[in-house]
Amino acid sequence: MDHQDWTPVVFRKKSTYQQKETVTVAVQPNQQNKNKPKLKDDDEIPQIKTYGTDYGIRVSQARCSKKLSQKQLATQINEKIDVIKSIENGKGIYNPSVTQKVFKILAVKRNN
Repeated sequence: MDHQDWTPVVFRKKSTYQQKETVTVAVQPNQQNKNKPKLKDDDEIPQIKTYGTDYGIRVSQARCSKKLSQKQLATQINEKIDVIKSIENGKGIYNPSVTQKVFKILAVKRNN
């Protein structure tokens, strides 16, 4: 039986994972954003206007005095409930159209 080959044969799948080559490019600081103006101080960063807690408290008190839930108020002004919640928390981003709608229904003004 010398004509038989008894060496073990191992079958393996070909690897489908191929390592991608990563290329790093050095960008010069003056070439990053030519059109974007550079800020010099932290004072130049625009502040996002929010409703404030005093306005939120007045809205929630007026809503409760009219015996409306947040959901009912939201459907009356055609906004989401999250908008009403954020206004009452004082963290909502100021939107004049929403403020007008709230003023119409609840008779609440924003003091600027």
